[in-house]
Amino acid sequence: MLLSAAVALVVPVSVPFPFVYVTLPLALAALRGGFAVTASASLLVSVLTGAQIGLGLLIPPPTTLHWEHVLFYLPILAVVVPPTLLASAMEGYRRSLRELRTSERRLRTLYSHTPALMMSFLPDGRLLSVSDLWLNKLGRSGPEVLGQPFTDFMPAESAQHIQAHVLPELLQRGQCRDVACRWVTGRGELIESRLSAVWERNARGQATRALAVIEDVTENQRLAHFAAQREFIEVTLHSIGDGVVACDAEGRIQYLNPVAEALLGVQRQSTQGHAFDQTLVLLDPETRLRIDNPVLRCLRTGRGSGLPREALMRGLSGQQHPIQHAVSPIFDPHGQLRGAVMVFQDVREARALEQRMAHLAHHDALTDLPNRVLLQDRIQQACERSRREGGGFGVMFLDLDHFKHVNDSLGHAAGDELLREMARRLKATLRTCDTICRLGGDEFVMLVGDIQSPQDLGAVAEKVLAEVARPCLIAGRDMNMSVSLGLALFPADGENVEVLMKHADTAMYRAKREGRNRYHFFSRALDEAATVRLQLEQDIRQGLATHEFIVHYQPLVRARDGAVIGAEALVRWQR
Repeated sequence: MLLSAAVALVVPVSVPFPFVYVTLPLALAALRGGFAVTASASLLVSVLTGAQIGLGLLIPPPTTLHWEHVLFYLPILAVVVPPTLLASAMEGYRRSLRELRTSERRLRTLYSHTPALMMSFLPDGRLLSVSDLWLNKLGRSGPEVLGQPFTDFMPAESAQHIQAHVLPELLQRGQCRDVACRWVTGRGELIESRLSAVWERNARGQATRALAVIEDVTENQRLAHFAAQREFIEVTLHSIGDGVVACDAEGRIQYLNPVAEALLGVQRQSTQGHAFDQTLVLLDPETRLRIDNPVLRCLRTGRGSGLPREALMRGLSGQQHPIQHAVSPIFDPHGQLRGAVMVFQDVREARALEQRMAHLAHHDALTDLPNRVLLQDRIQQACERSRREGGGFGVMFLDLDHFKHVNDSLGHAAGDELLREMARRLKATLRTCDTICRLGGDEFVMLVGDIQSPQDLGAVAEKVLAEVARPCLIAGRDMNMSVSLGLALFPADGENVEVLMKHADTAMYRAKREGRNRYHFFSRALDEAATVRLQLEQDIRQGLATHEFIVHYQPLVRARDGAVIGAEALVRWQR
């Protein structure tokens, strides 16, 4: 402010174009001093400049018009207003910067004080940051661990497993979940844990650092060691939502929780002391054959089953339930094997949901027919089976004629109803070895198995044409529909899924061009002839060339009634 006052007093009466120099200290005040300082300095400069004008030290130039005095005061206004606006903008910038710093400090505090074992590390495993709970749990200090590979704080076997398997998989997949590992505290104690991590990547997709969360499961394992004690089991396991069966070292049942009782259809008192395999039988989900008793295997080896496994459980009531189960050994404080505990859960609803999702992934939502994914898989299987066992099959491409007219005239709801009706009719023509799918819109594809000759596939096509042609009632109106069919045979018209589908589609479009409500076999010669003819006709219409165009058709295959169902075209032209 003193500098602004000094410049405002000296410069206007001593140098030309004084206001250029007056604005410089005001701009400095805006950059360094804040809005209040700048506003005060601008006011001071305005007062001093006005005083100089009033005392006659700063004389306005002579004017002829009254309004020309305004031109003298405009530079003064231009001196004080821009620095004030600049100071206001800088004040907002400083406020945003302060808020950003406050937010950063809050996030750092939240990360450090979060009640979870958290750490972040570089791709080479060196630690970038850890939470306070991580330091407290391991009995370490920040300077001691930051910049060091986190595997330095693990026992040798865990560190080797992390470096050899977990880190490469984490870099490849971008994340890992519930990886079992151990940690060594500063006091030499071991901590059992499960590690989950995810990579943070830059704009080029390169991994920059990983954020990991560690779940301490040491106490859970300690609780499992006490599962042999009846009082502890009664207190902790009675309300668990999963079924729990605890056995002694001889494989005799000592405890069932209520969930296990309900699934097995028995009472705990009636099974206590009985052999595990006399009360509960596990079956293979696929073969329905009895599988090795996991509890007895655990008692023999002293090792649990690790990840949950699937099986069918059959109790004394005879009912079978799909379950996921895991078995763990029970050791006393001296390391002696005292028994085993099996935890299982009924997965009927989960399996039903999985089956439903799998069905939706491979079937059309509107017609419930197989979709393109399932069809291609079945065609691929048919190709492999035919190569292995001989025989052939056909692919039939179907497209409803004038379906767009139904949508345009009656609406999409009527179009959907028509598609469902056509799907029901097409399914009625299927044999056990056939598959019908909807590709989308009004396009369907049929895989026709056990085809020995083109006549066999032609008979199926005739059946489809007749079935589709039957009148149907859609949206209260009687409708007559037709379909155009394109037929391709394996292996004559293609030996893989893509070629067969392409050739059947090509034959279908030829059926469309030749009047619809018919079927055509794929013929390379006919397709090439049609292509040549269309190009020549187009050239003639455009006056590009004059051609003599001759086409001879020779029947290849005739049906029993003498109708031609396949032909070749011999084309010759000259300019």
